[in-house]
Amino acid sequence: MTNVQAPSDVPAQGRADVPYALLWRVVRPRRADFAVALVLSLLVAVLTVVQPRYVQRAVESLVQGVPASGALVWLAGVTLLAAIASGFQVYMTQRAAEGCARDLRERVVDRLMRVTVEAHDRANSADLLSRAVSDTALVKTSISGGLLPVLGAGVTLVGIVVFMVVLDPMLVGITLAVVVVACVLVVLVGRTARETSIEMQDRTGAFAAATERALAGIRTVKAFNAEEVEAAAVRGHSRRIWAASMRLARLVALVQPTVNLCMQAALVVVVVAGAARVAGGHLSLGGLLAYTMYMVLMVMPVSQLSQAFTQLQVGRGALARLDEIDRMETEPALRDGRASAVAASDVPRLEMRGVSLAYEPGREVLRDVWFAVGRGQKVAVVGRSGAGKSSLVELVEGFYEPDAGVVLVDGAPLDEHGRAAARSRMVHVPQDPAVLTGTLRENLVLGRGDVPDADLLDTLARVGLEELARRSDAGLDVDLGQAGIALSGGQRQRLAWARVLLSDADLVLLDEPTSNLDLGTEALMVDLLEEHGRGRTVITITHRPDVARSADLVLVVDDGHVHVHPSAEAARAAHPGLVGLVDTRSGAAA
Repeated sequence: MTNVQAPSDVPAQGRADVPYALLWRVVRPRRADFAVALVLSLLVAVLTVVQPRYVQRAVESLVQGVPASGALVWLAGVTLLAAIASGFQVYMTQRAAEGCARDLRERVVDRLMRVTVEAHDRANSADLLSRAVSDTALVKTSISGGLLPVLGAGVTLVGIVVFMVVLDPMLVGITLAVVVVACVLVVLVGRTARETSIEMQDRTGAFAAATERALAGIRTVKAFNAEEVEAAAVRGHSRRIWAASMRLARLVALVQPTVNLCMQAALVVVVVAGAARVAGGHLSLGGLLAYTMYMVLMVMPVSQLSQAFTQLQVGRGALARLDEIDRMETEPALRDGRASAVAASDVPRLEMRGVSLAYEPGREVLRDVWFAVGRGQKVAVVGRSGAGKSSLVELVEGFYEPDAGVVLVDGAPLDEHGRAAARSRMVHVPQDPAVLTGTLRENLVLGRGDVPDADLLDTLARVGLEELARRSDAGLDVDLGQAGIALSGGQRQRLAWARVLLSDADLVLLDEPTSNLDLGTEALMVDLLEEHGRGRTVITITHRPDVARSADLVLVVDDGHVHVHPSAEAARAAHPGLVGLVDTRSGAAA
């Protein structure tokens, strides 16, 4: 079995070096929107940069006693146009960022749907949820508050420096020295901010997992008076989030005021030195005012660059966590486009050839399993609890890959069919059937599209669940609550039976399908199975001796080995006292 590292197992330090290429992969589908936003950003930068030049002309005209109306009109027009372009630029930036977030969310969900059950079992569902929600939001913020502001602020800063050099190169030296100090500080803090952001998101995932654990088992928690213990555990995770977020806040608080302080100090020095240069005739009063305006304007792009750089590091941290989902093992798609149609009647419906499976290295659950099930056969799988019976079904469904050997359906390995194609011909009733949060209809037609209401109501009546559709005026659209909380264990199992009856699958996999049913309902379900199973291959994991007696083939799972017997009598003779072959209520042989 492939040992794929779960997302939460990847060290935060190793995830801090995610390349910017990942950011480009996210941005690329929305490059048209970003191009418009970038053009607008450049336009705003140019218009912002030229404004002090018009101020300089107006001041110099007034000093010389010349009307400054022309310069003032141009200044007003440029300022208005910059404001309008800035508004459109903000909208296009947000549009692009929201589009990226939508694409990223959908990509994450699509990926998670294709990830193997094995990989899901190793991961934590609450942490994956945190990545799909929280990390995608951080990436969006990083794009809108980091990526484009870097470009726009960079252009603005370059334009300001060019004009400042034209006005007075000596003063530029003072200014650039301060800017370099500020940039060095931002870069030094950036990596720490990225690592701290990753840690904070990891803590958020752990908090979500702890909260989900407590809420999912709230009945058990309350029954054992464990509310305070569980609440204390969740509070611990919350405080760790707070500690990480405070470290990030301190870093941000260090950068921004320091950058502003450097710029303010430079402004004071420039004003004093500029006044001296005006007095010496090296710079005009209008030039000093223009230069001072550029200094003031420079504060904004420098501040934006520092904030944007920090945002980009936080976004890279979130992308690193999302990239781990992309690297989780996914189920193989159809290899060659030739999924088996109806196979020949002499080809076994299901085979396992030399199959072995271990959930953990060195601890095999199944060892060298060989058997073949013919079309239309009824198979009983028996054995003690924990012997590995359910693992057989997990392998048939393709939820797990065998460490050795191959599982064949209609004479072809599962991967040659494609998992989706193979599963479309199977239907499964697990021992603890899942009910999805949603309506009765959604749970009945799961994966099957539209089914006529009459068929749904008839199926509910056959399994004794017609009252569910009569609970309210909503009928089939009645809400079953979170994870079907409104249903009892028996109702959940009968709902799973209803899915079987609505399916046209010809391979039926049943894992203790009547474990939660009373004797009367169990007898009804057995009759329904006998009717529905005609012409279908039915594999039933069971502890019921009567099911084993009626089977065409009995598979005995014992200590990881699967022994094949033609009848319950033969199986009982080879494995006396085995659960599923002896009526434990009376001790009599089945």
